[in-house]
Amino acid sequence: MNSYEEFRMSDSSNLVQAIYKFKGSNNDELMFDIGDVITVTQREDGGWWEGTHSRRGKTGWFPSNYVRVLDDSSQDNSKYCIPKTEDMTDDDKAQLMLGSLIIQKGIDNRKQVIEDLLKKEMDFIRCLTAIQKTFLEPLSSTNIFGLTAFNSVLQSWITYSS
Repeated sequence: MNSYEEFRMSDSSNLVQAIYKFKGSNNDELMFDIGDVITVTQREDGGWWEGTHSRRGKTGWFPSNYVRVLDDSSQDNSKYCIPKTEDMTDDDKAQLMLGSLIIQKGIDNRKQVIEDLLKKEMDFIRCLTAIQKTFLEPLSSTNIFGLTAFNSVLQSWITYSS
């Protein structure tokens, strides 16, 4: 899948509505009734798509010819983005809650990784600045080394520090 297709997959145009009832025969298949709305998350060759049921929050595979694509102009699709909990069983609600917690944990972990990376980058920049101010600038102002030797020292430092 190219980046354009991945971008399109995040678009609301990937909402589909069931035109037939589908009862999957495998545990990885998504069951739905006529009129149910599904957010398509993946499209495979061969006519099977993966999607998440808008009310139940369950994800699974279904035949693409059992649904029709909802275009943005046909209706207000925003109501399908949040599952209706009154239509859910207790198991569905628990699964939705667990899914939300897992997503939040992933977001928290990603945030922590980014914060750690930024901290390490800032520490590295401080270290490079200290080396420049403490060693390189004083060394370059003295004529202990000639320009060629000084450039050689810099090149060695760059090579070993990377």
